[in-house]
Amino acid sequence: MIKSCLKFYWIIGVVLSLSSACPVFLKAQSAWKTATLSYIQNHLAKPDGGYGWEDQPDSHLTPTFAVIGILYDLNQLPSNREKLIFFVKTHHPQHGKNIEAGPSGTEERDLVYQQMRSIVWLKGDISSFKNQVVAWKPQNNKVSNFEDHGYPVFLQEMMTPVCRSLLNVSLQDVSEHFTSYIQSRRRENGSFNNAPATDGGNGNIINTYWGLYGWQQLNSKDEKGPQTINWIKSCQLKNGGFTHQPDPLTGGNDEVAYTWAAIKALQLLSAEPADKAACIRYLISLHNDDGGFGNRPGLPSTPMSTFYAIDALKALNAFSVLETAHFASHPKKKATNLSGLKIFTVQFEASGTGSPAEAVMLADSLHINLWGTKNSSPTWRATAQKIADEKKVPVTFFQSDEAYGKTVTVQGQGTFSHIMDYIAPASVNKKLDLDGTSWQSYRQSFIEPLLKDNGALILQVTNNEPLGRMILDESLQKKGFAAISTIHFGQNFSFWLPWLHQYRHQLPFIAL
Repeated sequence: MIKSCLKFYWIIGVVLSLSSACPVFLKAQSAWKTATLSYIQNHLAKPDGGYGWEDQPDSHLTPTFAVIGILYDLNQLPSNREKLIFFVKTHHPQHGKNIEAGPSGTEERDLVYQQMRSIVWLKGDISSFKNQVVAWKPQNNKVSNFEDHGYPVFLQEMMTPVCRSLLNVSLQDVSEHFTSYIQSRRRENGSFNNAPATDGGNGNIINTYWGLYGWQQLNSKDEKGPQTINWIKSCQLKNGGFTHQPDPLTGGNDEVAYTWAAIKALQLLSAEPADKAACIRYLISLHNDDGGFGNRPGLPSTPMSTFYAIDALKALNAFSVLETAHFASHPKKKATNLSGLKIFTVQFEASGTGSPAEAVMLADSLHINLWGTKNSSPTWRATAQKIADEKKVPVTFFQSDEAYGKTVTVQGQGTFSHIMDYIAPASVNKKLDLDGTSWQSYRQSFIEPLLKDNGALILQVTNNEPLGRMILDESLQKKGFAAISTIHFGQNFSFWLPWLHQYRHQLPFIAL
């Protein structure tokens, strides 16, 4: 055993084995802290010196950011931080070591924020990010945002003033633009959202937090502070958690990300939730037996949900409550008995043109059991299925269409494409007829009939996290999206959109 890599520490009478990447514990911890640190070590630490998701073999920037934030909040950062700083600097998922995200037209600036904020927490030097951050330009009309008006992603735009402030770089050259831009996204009630206020629609709690954060870097005064406080407080639900806006039309669930954003936004305004005690109880209800926290009560722990919960509790000065808290037990679900089940190979968004006979031949040789045809005709599907049946090839053809040129409007967010891919049985001739239709109308006119026909939606991609959360959460309540795309044209969406990873416990991940 190499002493420099592994040491033993006593914590409440238990000997814990800790790798050199993990923090040095200087004193005995309370039970909940011990459990949290154990969760980090036993579930998130990876051999390469970083941290990753529980079910992934390698580490990733976002879980590492989450762990560093947790350790910072708990005053448990390692004394030797150079290795961790080096990991963070070199593991941006789109251009760092061990790239798994692949090429993409989108620029996720919040990943750079995660790098910078992590290094600041670790008391490292972030000056090497200066040229990159100063070179950022507004992302209006960026094709990869898939927004019909050319609206940039609000959260990503806020990274310019936020990251410049971390660098102590002047905002003078961008002040006029961002002051005007942020004001255009602010509602009369003080909230912020992705689309201009003139488009209508209420604010979003995540965008409101980042909007306030960005605004405070540019202006010392906030004339809408009182209205904003009232709006944020009105997002709190009866269970103490927060949803993304008061009485939302889409996805009105509680969420730790929403709750964290609300608490942090109120903190920026020197305020607290209307029912602070209920909020604390809600956050405590997210605690799991493994020492981590889930996104909602009863959901498995994730690195980011654990960070959100602990950071929110710290902002509420509620660590002392955790010392005597009674944590609800969330028993693990019994593992599904897979014995006797068959394995099927599914191909999504495959060719639905060309020779039906050759498609059947490919299905036979490649052992494809379910073939989702992309924008094919009913005649092609019927012909291919007839040939397969005659040749006794065990393949079923079905629709797996991409909605080219179709858009749907989500109030307050904008008008989007790439969020409407769908699957349906071969006999169902479904075609989208959309041109900016509202999400509510789209659900009524297309999604509900699609579900009745045993079809469903597949999320191809959205780099707008608040939007993605709304429509995915609504599907978990009412059905709609049945799967999330990850690998697509050499890109791993789940690695440059890491917030998607929380849904891996609730929806299948597939490749298009």
